[in-house]
Amino acid sequence: MSHDDKTIRILKYIEDHWAERHYAPSLRDIKAGCGISSLSVVTWHVGKLERRGKIHRTPGIARSITLVGGAGW
Repeated sequence: MSHDDKTIRILKYIEDHWAERHYAPSLRDIKAGCGISSLSVVTWHVGKLERRGKIHRTPGIARSITLVGGAGW
């Protein structure tokens, strides 16, 4: 699986989590939900999504991931 495939899978998980629960997933939720073994890998991909403008996070606040404008890839 390529890095972009994993990043897209994480974005889809975040979108689905919001749609089902109406609040942001934690990084640990993403780790478990996407079957990723390392929290640092999740953190790297979430940072990539933020740099690409797909999500926004508030530093220091748990579950602060918000989708930016329809987010799609």
